[in-house]
Amino acid sequence: MVTGREGITKVAPWYDPDISHEYATLNGRRYHYLLGEPKDVTVKNTVVLIHGFQDLAFGWRYQIKPLVALGLRVIAIDCMGYGGTEAPHVPPESIRLYTFKRAADDIKELASQIGVSTIILGGHDWGGMIATRTYLYYPELVSHIFTLGTPYLPPMQEWLEFDDYIAKYPTFKYQGQFAGKELEHRLNSKVALRQFWIATYGGRGPNGEAAFSTERALFENWPLLIRSDDLSEEELIYYVEEYARNGISAALNWYRNRRENWEDERS
Repeated sequence: MVTGREGITKVAPWYDPDISHEYATLNGRRYHYLLGEPKDVTVKNTVVLIHGFQDLAFGWRYQIKPLVALGLRVIAIDCMGYGGTEAPHVPPESIRLYTFKRAADDIKELASQIGVSTIILGGHDWGGMIATRTYLYYPELVSHIFTLGTPYLPPMQEWLEFDDYIAKYPTFKYQGQFAGKELEHRLNSKVALRQFWIATYGGRGPNGEAAFSTERALFENWPLLIRSDDLSEEELIYYVEEYARNGISAALNWYRNRRENWEDERS
């Protein structure tokens, strides 16, 4: 049994006797997901959990077992480009593999494959956007929905170039940096990925130096960062190994598809 600082049972990295690592081919692409199922009780419903950037299905490690204990089947997916799921390179592959519509289609297909007509859908960060878009595309599929860290943003009537988008949503300025090449060029080794994950989980420098602002990643501070207690050493290693599998470029495609998402949502 693995517990966090508050004593909540959480999923262990790599192997956990209560959780299985599963794979499914969804609309021609291979996905990895974590599966937790109640034992010796009737399953009340199925919860599908969608992570965002910078995370994995493993980011839901504190929530999976408590939800299973409530009699819920829990599926936490590695999204396209992350962890054990395929990470198509763009180009030559299409950026549309990383759109909300494609993610919604794949969630719908997974529900069909496991034989359920409705799901409870939860998302964090980009996963919150995927969750709300999945509801818009397939309202009959989603019985309940929750999001963390991302409010519902309705489809835009008019296309906004990035500068206009930032004028409307100034706290998203960092997305311009993430959509570019700087982050993937810097995070090209396990050493660099380790500092990235220390930064992601609230690492600070000895004088409180931060890792990110709403405008950009503060790379100059990263060598100073100290791992926070929110991430164990074992979990840190797991994240580094999972991200090293395919590199970070594919995950950053979620910041490069604004136009395609807008085009999908025009209807």
